[in-house]
Amino acid sequence: MTPKTIPHNPDGLDATTSTPALAQIERVVLALCAGLMLASIAARDPQAQLGALCGVALSMGNAHVLTRLGRFAVSRAHGKPKTVLGLVLGAFQVKLLFLGICLYLMLRFLPISAGWLVAGLSALPVAALVYAVRRAIRETGAPLVPATQTAEQADSPAILAAPQRPVGDDKRD
Repeated sequence: MTPKTIPHNPDGLDATTSTPALAQIERVVLALCAGLMLASIAARDPQAQLGALCGVALSMGNAHVLTRLGRFAVSRAHGKPKTVLGLVLGAFQVKLLFLGICLYLMLRFLPISAGWLVAGLSALPVAALVYAVRRAIRETGAPLVPATQTAEQADSPAILAAPQRPVGDDKRD
């Protein structure tokens, strides 16, 4: 099976290369979902396993649809951007309606653990957060310790033993 070729558009955007963020988020969702399924299997509770499976399926489907919508928007953006935006927003609303109906039916008719369902559904927002943090660190070159300290100072006993303000103490010196 050969991938579809998308004609080059005047803006220089290619649907396969201009949506790497969505593709990376989709890969992180897959990894998180695999880990969650392993955790639910370790729980040895059929309701937890079914809840995790339902949440994972919805989360992976949601990520895939978002990636496809992004690629569609990029590949067609050079024509009529307002029409493309309308189509993408309409498809997004239909996707949300479908997710809502699926959630209702799952909670109503399946013996699932709602906590595991929510854990499975949270894979997409967690993946987006992971992608955003990784990108921010990579782009800014931000160190993992505050800029006012070096790595050696952060590990020194003097810094570790420094008195801390009590929580809730908002008074400024």
